[in-house]
Amino acid sequence: MKIIISKQKKFFTSQGKKINTLKISDIANELNLSSSTVSRAVKEKYIKTNFGIISLRKLFNLDSAVFLHQQKILEYIENENKEKPFSDQDIVNLLEKDGIKIARRTVTKYREKLGYKSSHKRKNIKDYKNLIFYIMLQFQYQEI
Repeated sequence: MKIIISKQKKFFTSQGKKINTLKISDIANELNLSSSTVSRAVKEKYIKTNFGIISLRKLFNLDSAVFLHQQKILEYIENENKEKPFSDQDIVNLLEKDGIKIARRTVTKYREKLGYKSSHKRKNIKDYKNLIFYIMLQFQYQEI
């Protein structure tokens, strides 16, 4: 457990937003155990953090392609213009420019898994008109 936590320090300090590459085989080699033993040891085990209860398996990159796609999506969202955040389709287009072809639904799934809301909900509301419009939408305002 100590080894996993020390290897994933970035995950805990970023409130689960960033994760280091970590394979079950890396931990198995370090502990001089088989990968299947480590896999069984972390199966259905959880750790309580200040940002929620996390499955230990989440701390391992079980599919490196998925991991890389999620990291790229995370990078785009964290570096986007907060006034005009990227929609999921915008992210699909950016990924395609980088040679990664995935569906918009997949981007939505990964974005939600990373803990980010839709572009509409990530947008910063600056001026009063937008604030009133936003409040009206939230409370489903109807004229009397």
